[in-house]
Amino acid sequence: MPSSKSNRCESPVSSDRVPISLVLIFVVFYIMVGATIFTMWEDWSFLESAYFCFITLSTIGLGDYVPGRSLKSAGSEEGHAQLIVCCLYLVLGLAIIAMSFNLVQEEVAAKVKDIARHIGIIKDSSGDR
Repeated sequence: MPSSKSNRCESPVSSDRVPISLVLIFVVFYIMVGATIFTMWEDWSFLESAYFCFITLSTIGLGDYVPGRSLKSAGSEEGHAQLIVCCLYLVLGLAIIAMSFNLVQEEVAAKVKDIARHIGIIKDSSGDR
C-alpha cells in the first residue's frame, strides 16, 4: 500500500521577488496611518505618534509613550474601543514588520546569489550551495 507522501504531487514553488522599495513604502505608509490615528486620539504631535508607532512596531518599546494615558473618555466604551483598535493595529503591524523583514531578507539573499553566479562562485543554476 503506497504511503500518502508518495501520492502527493510535488511541484516547484514559484518565488516572486518583491522590490525592497515597495516593502519600505508599505511599512512607512502603515506607520503614517498609525501616526494619524494616534495624533487624533492622544495628546501627541504627528512626529511623536510616528515615533511611537516605529518604536513599538520595531519592538524597541522604550515606554516613554504609552497609548491610553490621555484618553478623554478613559472609562467609557469609546475609550475601550480605542484601546482595542490600538491593540489590533499593533498586532497586525508586528506581523507586517515580520513579513517585511522576511521579504527584504529573501531579496537580499537572491541578489547575493545573483552576484555569486556572476563572478563564478556558484556554478549550478539553482544556487543552493
